[in-house]
Amino acid sequence: MQYILKLPGKELKFYYNDKVYSPAHSSADTIMVAHKAVQGASISVLDVGCGSGILGLGLKALDPQITLYMSDISPEALRVARLNAKRLGLYADIFLADLLSPKLQGHNYTYDMIIANLPTYDQQQMDKLKLYGPQTSYLGPGLKLYEKLFGEAQCRVLVCECQARHQTEFLELAKKLGWELILSTDTSFGFIKLNA
Repeated sequence: MQYILKLPGKELKFYYNDKVYSPAHSSADTIMVAHKAVQGASISVLDVGCGSGILGLGLKALDPQITLYMSDISPEALRVARLNAKRLGLYADIFLADLLSPKLQGHNYTYDMIIANLPTYDQQQMDKLKLYGPQTSYLGPGLKLYEKLFGEAQCRVLVCECQARHQTEFLELAKKLGWELILSTDTSFGFIKLNA
């Protein structure tokens, strides 16, 4: 299947299958918030939990000067992300990782920015919604993955998506763990690390 991502002056076609999180559920707003935060700089960016690669590759299409890394816990997601990078002619270093902990040897990278859309749906939402792809891509332990990300991310800028039902707690958690909100839309948030 294909999904067309519309960005200013660009339309990008993303391939995905039923074993990968649907790119239709990632917001172009997250890419635009990250693009505003990049401001033309040549920085390193990690798309953590990249799925099909829509966030990282969308950002790379707007900001080709960035050095892009993408990681996911799913080997199939990595295969699809690599396929999308090749089809779009966008280079990214793509590797297996559980959130911020690489499972493969030799990946001791540091990043200037991390972008993420992590699973936060509960079982009640899963029962009501018709979501495409593996349940593990949507069903999460509330904000526990974001709490880990906010606590462990070693970067200056963090750009994340968060569904409306969690946003108050999400923003409080970010602030508690030393992140200051600098950019936002309805579902996407850009933070800088205080005292970094």
